[in-house]
Amino acid sequence: MLVSDFLRNSARDLPHKVALVFGERRLTYQELDHTTDRLANGLISLGIKSGDRVGVFLENSVEVVEAIFAILKANAIFVVI
Repeated sequence: MLVSDFLRNSARDLPHKVALVFGERRLTYQELDHTTDRLANGLISLGIKSGDRVGVFLENSVEVVEAIFAILKANAIFVVI
C-alpha cells in the first residue's frame, strides 16, 4: 500500500478521527486528505509530473506533513531540505 493510499483509505473509513496533532492544532483524516488533494492538484497544475523531485524547505509544522502527502499524491518524490 502506498502512503497516499493510506491517507485516502483512512479519510474514507475514519473521516473524523484525529490524524495529526501539532501543538494546539488538530487535523482529522478527512481534513488532511482534502487539504493535500488541493495542494497536489496545485502542484500538478504547476507542471509537477510523476517522478519529479520536489524540495520541501519548512520548519516542523502541519504544513510539512501536508506538503509531503501532497507531493506523494502527485506521484512525485519529496526531498527534505
